[in-house]
Formats: sequence, structure tokens, C-alpha cells
Amino acid sequence: MTNTRIYLPAPWSGSRPRVDTPRLHVDTPRGRPHTDTPRVEAFSSPLFLTPSLTFLLFMVIFATGNAAETPALPLPVSVAILEDGKTRSTWRAYGGMTLAARATDLGFKHSGEIESVAVDWGDRVEAGAVLARLRPESFEAAVNSAVADVAVARAALAAATAELEIAQKAERRFGDLREKGHVSSHQHDETISVLRARLAHRGVAEASLKRSEAQEKSARIALDESRIVAPFAGTIQTRMRDEGTQIRPGEPVLRLVDTETIEARFGIPDTSAALIGASPRFEIQWQGNPVVAALLAVLPEVDPVSRTQTAVFRLEEPAVPPGAVVELRLPHQWEINGFWVPVAALTEAERGLWSVYVVNADNITERRLVEVLHSESTDAFVRGTVQAGEKLISAGVNRIVPGQRVQIVAGGAVTGR
Repeated sequence: MTNTRIYLPAPWSGSRPRVDTPRLHVDTPRGRPHTDTPRVEAFSSPLFLTPSLTFLLFMVIFATGNAAETPALPLPVSVAILEDGKTRSTWRAYGGMTLAARATDLGFKHSGEIESVAVDWGDRVEAGAVLARLRPESFEAAVNSAVADVAVARAALAAATAELEIAQKAERRFGDLREKGHVSSHQHDETISVLRARLAHRGVAEASLKRSEAQEKSARIALDESRIVAPFAGTIQTRMRDEGTQIRPGEPVLRLVDTETIEARFGIPDTSAALIGASPRFEIQWQGNPVVAALLAVLPEVDPVSRTQTAVFRLEEPAVPPGAVVELRLPHQWEINGFWVPVAALTEAERGLWSVYVVNADNITERRLVEVLHSESTDAFVRGTVQAGEKLISAGVNRIVPGQRVQIVAGGAVTGR
């Protein structure tokens, strides 16, 4: 084992300081190998401090002593005295969506090639306006063929009528001759059979004419249905096909929306649905603007998932577009004991709860857990571990921790509005 001695200069005695170089002395016992690891012995003389180090040490001790002796000032806070808020009328908002009273996908009833589409996205159209056409050649040919069939049927009917008249005259003549005894009964019976045949032929001709006329009418209807006509006034929402497209029956080409009549639908709890029927007119909010609406109906079935009934309103101002989100406000009566507190007094806690801070008699903050039952723009209705008469910190709770000493600078009662 190696013994090492380190020598430091002696303290300053007032004369010119002596500068000594520390000497490192290593003793190696006999019989042991020399190692490079020295053993440091204690200082043989007191620690030497210069005047600058002494002054610096004094300042550190002085500053530490002052900091320990100066207490922290209480944090100033504003409080409100909690008072019971039991039953209170308020407003409850329900979200809904607007939709057009009428909206339809328009298409052709027959297959063919689209010849023209007269409208585009967003075009305003009137009822009865022609919006699109198919190529008419095949439909016109069907009409012409039906017209020709009608002409043939009419000619056949005329011929059958003439033959019937001849048969009727022959039957009358043979009847007279039979009475006079000039012809036999057999000959008269033959004329009667011919008359009946001619009468049947005339019936067939009449039916054939009616069938041909019906086919002509059907061909003309098909020609008319080769066009898409607006069933009501509205706006083209979508154009799905262009000219030259081969279309199938019923395939949509255009979507027409009635933008003049707008409805709004809301899911209302069945407990509040009875309140709606008491008033025929309501005020609906859209983008912060009030819109007057008339109640059309409250649908009888309750939604099995949301447990709400659908209320349908008609907006008296068509400025609201279909598909917009609107809000309906209905009166609501609270029957639960609790407290109205400022929203600024709430801080988020665990498990979906909220917390507030109160000041006890020693001006020490305490944390209380509460449940928010209803909230508005500036106030919230809560219940929980708070009690009436406690001093609630109404603002600046982000600076507060439990057990903190505070100073009350303002206060008042809070029960809501």
C-alpha cells in the first residue's frame, strides 16, 4: 500500500504570502511492489482562504438567511358565496338539420342515347321546363307505325261495316220472301248465319281499331317520355350524365331540389315533445341568426336508439340552404338541487368530473369535486361536495393548488342569474 502526503501552504500571516508548491511524497513499504495509486493524507495545516473568497462566502450566507426569514405573500383571489339553486327555468338547445321539402332524381323511362342536356349544376328551373332529351328517331318511327296501324284498322272496320250492311239487307229480303213462300227456311237461315258472321267481323275490326289507337297513344307517350321535364320549380343539384351516353330506364340523369320550401328536423326527447305542440311558431338559430319556423308535425314513433321523437318544421325564410345545421331552443325546468357557478371557476378532474376551489376559515384553499349538470355561456349548474355558504374561488383557478394560502380581495353571492 502506498502512503501519500500532500502539503498545502500555511495561512497568511500578514506578510507577503509565501508560494509553496505542493509536494507529493510516496512511501513504498519494503517487500511490496510500487504502485501508481497514491494515498492522500489529511491536510497537515488549516485551510487557506483569500480575502475575496471570504467576502463571497459571507454574501452567500447573508442572502440565504434573508430568503429564509422572508415569508411568501398570500395570493389574492376573488370569491363568491355559494347559495342553493333549486328549481330554475332555462333553455335547452337541440341540434337539427335542414332539408328540402322535395328532392328527386330525374331519369328517362326508356333506354336510348342522350341527345341533349339543357341544364347544368346550380341552374334554376321552372316547373314544366324541358331538361334533357333522348334521340327521338326510334320513338318517332314507333309513332308513325302506330298511326299506320290505326289507318289499317279503320279501313278494316269500314269494310266490315259495309259487309254487315249487305248481310242485313240480304236477311231482310230473304225474310220477306220466306213469308211469301218464295224461298225455303233453309235459305233464310243461311242469310241469318251470314249476318251473324258479318256482325262478328265488325266487332273484331272495332277491337283492332281500339288496339291500334292505344298503340298509337302509347307510342306518343313514349315519344313524350324521351324528354325529362321538371316536375316542380327548383335548382339542379347534380348533373350525372352528358350527351351521347347510352342510358337505361330509371337511371338518374339529374337531381332537382326544391329550394323554395325548406324543412328542419330535430330529435326531441319525448318529455319535451309535449311542449312543442303548445306553440305553432318557433325561432330557430342558423349561424347565430334567428329564423322563424312553423311546426308541421311531431312524428309518433320514438327512435329506439336515441329515445327521441322527430319534430318537423317548415322555415318561413328559404335563405337557409338544405343540409345546414340549425338549433332549436326549448324551455326547460330544472328540479335538481345544486349550485350555479361561473364557468371560469371549473377545472377538469378525473373520471369525467370537474373540480372547484373553496377557501376555508384559515384562508387555505381546498379542492371540491363536482358534476356539471347543465352549462351555458358563462355559468354552469353543478352538484357535488360543495356546501351552501362556502367561499368559491370564482376566477384564476389555474394558479391555485390545494393547501395554498390566499387573500380574499372581492366577494359576493352566486346562485346563477
